[in-house]
This record gives sequence, structure tokens and C-alpha cells, in this order.
Amino acid sequence: MNDTRQPHADETLIDRSLGAAAPRAIRRSWGWILAYGILLIVIGAVAMFNPVPTNFAIGVLLGVVLLIAGVVSFIAGFRDFGWQTKVVDFLFGLLALIGALVFLAMPVLSAASLVWAAGIFFIVNGVFELYHGFKASEHRTMLLVVGAVDLLLGIYLAFLMPIGSQILALAWFVGLAFIFRGVLLAIVAFGVRKMSDRLT
Repeated sequence: MNDTRQPHADETLIDRSLGAAAPRAIRRSWGWILAYGILLIVIGAVAMFNPVPTNFAIGVLLGVVLLIAGVVSFIAGFRDFGWQTKVVDFLFGLLALIGALVFLAMPVLSAASLVWAAGIFFIVNGVFELYHGFKASEHRTMLLVVGAVDLLLGIYLAFLMPIGSQILALAWFVGLAFIFRGVLLAIVAFGVRKMSDRLT
């Protein structure tokens, strides 16, 4: 049996109110999205052209994170049952606290060590890619080329790049990450504005 009930007057009024309010809400939101994107772009540019303060901030932030992780791990160790779990928690907590002290004592140099860690990662990844490249029957050339590039890049980052260049590289990496996210948010903001114009 078909429902031929006519919409109530209050329901019609609510639908019209929501339909009119939606474009206004969208129109207001795109400006905040754009402002946030511009703020991220500015932060990224400041980070890129101020490498030492950027590395200092990264080092302090990582030190605080490791400090919190170490304290939480020790608390978990006291609350856990079984000596194996307690040993793991206490060891992780001890290593986290040592790392926190190092980062907080030497934030700039400790942050720059992340570039060294990235170099070690590229070396390990490159070795695995070369190994699989020599064993692969398909895409051998691509795997060998990518593995060789990763291996050479890792050796440069970990053992050949000067400390000043490491500080600069980390600052540029962080700055570009902020700028990229800010540009994406700006694109989203203009897309939201275009959608609100179509709704009006």
C-alpha cells in the first residue's frame, strides 16, 4: 500500500532551513581550511630557512615523546604479570629514557642523527633490493637500479654527509612536508568553495 501522506508544514520548513544553512556553513568552512593551509605553508618555509631552530624543536619534541614512552613503559612493567613481560617493559622503558636524555641534552645533534638513521634504512633496503634483483626473473633491471640507488644514497646519508648538511637536510624535509600538506589543504579549500557556489 503506497504512502500518500503529504509532508507536514514543519518538515518542509526544516528541510528548507537546512538547505539554506548548508551552503552558508560550507562557505564559512572553506576560509578556515585555507587559513590553516596557509599557516602550514608559512611554518614550512620558516622551518626550511631556519635549520638549527627546526632541529632543536624536533630534538626536544622527540625527547619529550621518548620520556613519556619510558615512564609509561615502567608503569606498565610494574602492573604486568609474568617476568618476561616485565623484562621487556623495563628494557624498553630504560632505552626510551636514555634516548630521551640524549635528545634533550643535545637536541640539534640528536635530531640530525635521524638523517643517519635514514641512511642506514636505505642501505638495508638497498641490499635487500639488490639481493632480490639478482634472484628475480622479472623486473631484474628495475630492482637492481633501485637497489643500487638506495644503497648509494644510504651510504652518503649515513657516512659521507657532513653534520651541517644533515641539519639542513632534516629542516628541509620537515619544511617541505608542511608546505606539501598546506598546498593540499589550500586545494581542498578552493574545492569546497566551488561546491558551495554550486549549492547557492
